[in-house]
Amino acid sequence: MKRFSTINPLGILFFCLSLFFLSTNPLQAEENALRISMFPANIQYNPLRTYTSVEAQIYTAIYEGLVVPDPLTLRPIPGVASRWEANEDATEYRFYLRSNARYSDGQQITAEDAVNTFIAHLNPEQPSSFSGFLDIVKGARDYRNGRGAKEDVGIHSGDHNSIVFELTHPAPYFLDLLTHQSMVLIHPDMLASGDWDSLESILGNGPFILESADETGLKLIKNEYYWDKNRVSPEQILIEFNADVAAVTEQFNKGEIFWAKGNFAYGSVISTDYVKVTPVFSTNFFFFNNRQEAFQDPNIRRGLALLIPWQEIRHEDAYFSPSNQLIPEIPMYPAVKGILEQDIAKGLRLLAEAGHPMGRNLPPITFRVPEGTENAALAIAFSQALITAAPELNVSIEELTDQEDYYSRLREDDYTIGSITWIGDYLDPLTFLMLFISDSGINESAYINPEFDALIEASHRQNGKERYETLGRAESLLLTEGTAWPIHHTVAFHLVNTREIDGWFPTGLDLHPFKYIRKIDFLPGPGVTMKNPNEFDQTVSYEYTRRHEIIPKR
Repeated sequence: MKRFSTINPLGILFFCLSLFFLSTNPLQAEENALRISMFPANIQYNPLRTYTSVEAQIYTAIYEGLVVPDPLTLRPIPGVASRWEANEDATEYRFYLRSNARYSDGQQITAEDAVNTFIAHLNPEQPSSFSGFLDIVKGARDYRNGRGAKEDVGIHSGDHNSIVFELTHPAPYFLDLLTHQSMVLIHPDMLASGDWDSLESILGNGPFILESADETGLKLIKNEYYWDKNRVSPEQILIEFNADVAAVTEQFNKGEIFWAKGNFAYGSVISTDYVKVTPVFSTNFFFFNNRQEAFQDPNIRRGLALLIPWQEIRHEDAYFSPSNQLIPEIPMYPAVKGILEQDIAKGLRLLAEAGHPMGRNLPPITFRVPEGTENAALAIAFSQALITAAPELNVSIEELTDQEDYYSRLREDDYTIGSITWIGDYLDPLTFLMLFISDSGINESAYINPEFDALIEASHRQNGKERYETLGRAESLLLTEGTAWPIHHTVAFHLVNTREIDGWFPTGLDLHPFKYIRKIDFLPGPGVTMKNPNEFDQTVSYEYTRRHEIIPKR
């Protein structure tokens, strides 16, 4: 899922009226309301068009798929489907839907609804962004590319309100795919709607209902039709959009919000015990736009990449985890080496061999980046390095102020190099490499390389270390050709009042399902203990367990 790298709040002009649209005073909401703050965002509520990590978080409240991510491990656990089974060679999966699974209007969820949702992803006239996830299903790839019939897609309903998937090959990551935000089930009325923006309400099937929303935030209320409603604790979730990090930090320090998703001032936090810094399965990188013919030549891409002083760019003083690899570290996955350092002589030689000595007669190079981000600053450094090494290059930078517009404009052909921070959709190398499969719905770079596609296809018939080695060779192609320029693997910053809420866990995908987050009774902070609920005693030290039982330390 894509997201912007860390945003400089000073570059955002956003006047926030707090949660006035939700209530006259948000603090007068339900007593156990969960109050959260995050950077401003435009939310796409159509799962067929979702793309961002903010939407992934919101979707855990209002939608649910056949399976859902475990709040701690993110591994698949039952959702709308109470159970599933696979045949002996794991090429057919059958999911049994719960009899009490309903949408937020009370309508029962059927296997036919599920089938129609997945088929809608593959609509050849407008396939969803993540339609390529279903390519492992028989007939899916041909149908979404207009080469096959809908009837030949291996998704159909079965006995006992079940849905069956027939796969082209065993895929150990198939269940993980189904936990993705786009793979939730969609109400038939919503699926039939051509214009979600004009809808007065959103019919979901998750633990919460979207009651109201505007540019200042969202109000979510508990879904009384949700099959597992007794597990859901908050009656309301109030999400405020606010780029004023000082104001958000003050709200948190006063106990007015319980969780700030990145938009806070570290130096002003009342206690750093509440600051959660988590490595994420994510990479910030630049990439070439292969829609421009001149830059389809891998020698030109590599030649330009070699002009960059990578040893200065990827520096530990600048990033928590600088990297020359696209895919973050995974056990058994090979250490793929990309371009490690600057080599101006070799870079200029490659450009000259391609007919462009010192960059002469190459089309103008335009960096397209979102304004106010670290990547905007990197684009300046890249531009200066390129012009210094090859003075005949024509290099410019285009900074887009509309962040949502930036996403869609990555599919245009009027820029040369773009940037993105990509959080893996599941914990597997393929979630990054799918960005470059020629007919992938998320191939922003328009990269086409039959050798790369063949390696990905071969990996589908492999397992374990052999599969990882094949995927490693595919990644090596991207890096040695200069198609992708990795900068660093990212970390997530959260401010979480863990004394008052439970069920929030650090995860590798920076996803925290709302269903499991709940307010808890007051607990003593670090070094502060209680003799009884109303008295503090600093002579005895206590600790509390996962279930919040206060136990004396001995």
